[in-house]
Amino acid sequence: MKKRVLVSLLVAAMVITMAGCGSAQEDQKSSKDDGEKGGYKIGLTNSFNGNSYRQQMEAYAQEAADELSESGEISEFVIVEANNDASKQVQQIENFILEGMDAIIIDPISATALTGAIQEASDAGIPCIIINDGPVESDAELCYQINFDTIEQMSALTEYVCEAIGGKGKIIELRGTAGAEFDNIAHEGVLKALEKYPEVEVAAEVYTDWTGSKAQSELASVLPTLAYYADIGIIGHMPIF
Repeated sequence: MKKRVLVSLLVAAMVITMAGCGSAQEDQKSSKDDGEKGGYKIGLTNSFNGNSYRQQMEAYAQEAADELSESGEISEFVIVEANNDASKQVQQIENFILEGMDAIIIDPISATALTGAIQEASDAGIPCIIINDGPVESDAELCYQINFDTIEQMSALTEYVCEAIGGKGKIIELRGTAGAEFDNIAHEGVLKALEKYPEVEVAAEVYTDWTGSKAQSELASVLPTLAYYADIGIIGHMPIF
C-alpha cells in the first residue's frame, strides 16, 4: 500500500510538472530531446530519516523512481535528509532549484520555515509537492499539498484506545519530536478525542522522535511510576515499534 502511494506521488509530481510549467518546461524538454538524456529530474527532501518508517518511505520512493526511470519518465531522482533542521531543509530546496530540478517533493519539518524557499521554487517554475508531515503555509502557485487528515486519524485512534480501557482510566501518549508541526497536529487530534472522555487522563507524554528504541527506553522510565494503575492505554503518533 505504501509503495503504491509513493508511486502515485512521484507520478503526480511529474504530471504537475508537465501541467504547471507551461512553455518554459516545453523548451527545457525540447533541449533534452536535442541531445541530453530525456526524463524529468526530481528531488525529495525528507525532514527526518532516523526511524524505520521514514527509511522505508525513502526505500519505496527510490523503488518507484527506479520503475519510472526504466520507462524513461525520470532521468534523475535525488533524496536528501534534513534531520530535523529547518534551515538545512531550506538550503536543500534552494540547492534543488539551482540544480534545475523539474519538481521537488518535500516532507516538511516545519509548517512555516519553508514558505520562502517554496515560493522561490514556484517563481522558478518548479512545482513543490508537500507530503506526509504537511500541510505547510504557502500561497505559492506551484505548491501542491498531498496529506492525510492527521487530526481525524489520531482522534479515531485515541477513541479506540479510550474505548478499550472502558472509557475511563489513564493513557500514555507517545509523541514524536518536540516542536515538530506533525507532532503538534497529531496531539491536537488526541486532545479532540479526549473531550469525549472526561474520565480519561493523560498520565504521561513521552517524546520518542518517532524512534522505536527511544520509545521503549522512555516508556521503561515512565511505567514504574504508573505501576499502581491496573489498565493503561498507550497512544502512538506513528508506527515506531
